[in-house]
Amino acid sequence: MIIISGCDIWVLTEKESYNFLYFDCFLEDPSNVEYIEGEDAILTCKVSPTSLPVEWFKDGSGVELDDNCKQSNEGTTHILSIKHAKSDDSGGYYCFLEDPSNVEYIEGEDAILICKVRPTSLPVKWFKNGIAVKLDDNCEQSNEGTKHILSIKNAESDDNCFLEDSSNVEYIEGADVILTCKVSPTSLPVKWFKDGNAVELDDNCEQSNKGTKHILSIKHAKSDDSGEYCVKVGNFSRKLQLKIKDCFLEDPSNVEYIEGEDAILTCKVSPTSLPVEWFKDGNAVELDDNL
Repeated sequence: MIIISGCDIWVLTEKESYNFLYFDCFLEDPSNVEYIEGEDAILTCKVSPTSLPVEWFKDGSGVELDDNCKQSNEGTTHILSIKHAKSDDSGGYYCFLEDPSNVEYIEGEDAILICKVRPTSLPVKWFKNGIAVKLDDNCEQSNEGTKHILSIKNAESDDNCFLEDSSNVEYIEGADVILTCKVSPTSLPVKWFKDGNAVELDDNCEQSNKGTKHILSIKHAKSDDSGEYCVKVGNFSRKLQLKIKDCFLEDPSNVEYIEGEDAILTCKVSPTSLPVEWFKDGNAVELDDNL
């Protein structure tokens, strides 16, 4: 006697992109069947809509289709036909739909994975990279009727969302500052902090992104813009130091001249591209043939 029965539903995941299966598309539960060895075995399930692709599995492995084992469908009815069934054809058969949806979470958030299974009596097991998920205080399995849930607290990723470490940078006072970090995926929200406080965005301090690159732009940087900057994505962050250097390479010195002599006043500034203006007693010096 050959007995073909229902079996566990397998929910597989890959890294942190979790796949989950929806089984509400089954119009009726497949029934266990028995056949005499040597007979042709017919396994059926009804699925809607008819355009959904269906795969058959036996004891956790994909069924190999050949001349003796064929898959077909008639409208909503999907059929697996096994010619001249043998004793080793016995086992747990099930069908599920291809292309389950992936979901994304920010690293550090709680992740909720869901599958819906009928009948509710079917046991559900969760797997990650082919290995059974270990259940503990941070990873719990539950169900509400047909809905089976895997809850992962403070989800972590093998591949961090930061594509590269941010580098410390130096700028001359008055220059425009550009701070960058690279984050994937591009949909992740990014927040900037300075010395532990959220950066206040305005016309002189703007945040933007170009694909994976997130940018904080500070116009006409001042000495008090120096400090520790932090880029946060969820509960994870990267830090960098911004140093605003005085553009004067050395302090100008007081000088004395005899009336009627030519007077030379000097200062050293970096970079050489910075515009320089001279003032006397608080007023801009008027330049002419003598100045």
